[in-house]
Amino acid sequence: MKIAIDAQLLSDQESYRGAGVSNYSRELLRALGELVRAGATPHNITAYVHARQPGLDGIEQAVTALRLERPAARI
Repeated sequence: MKIAIDAQLLSDQESYRGAGVSNYSRELLRALGELVRAGATPHNITAYVHARQPGLDGIEQAVTALRLERPAARI
């Protein structure tokens, strides 16, 4: 099964953008990536991100064209 996750608002900035939902989402993707790498799940997981994210081994990242670092683009 293929699983797609909209992770376009992930942020590693030291600000409110890198806290809350972004932090939760990153930890969820890391845990899922560990399962994929360990062979514990038959699923293929793709995260749609606005920029490549380090530390998401096991997760395929598809970079979107949206420029979400600008606040107006997120609204």
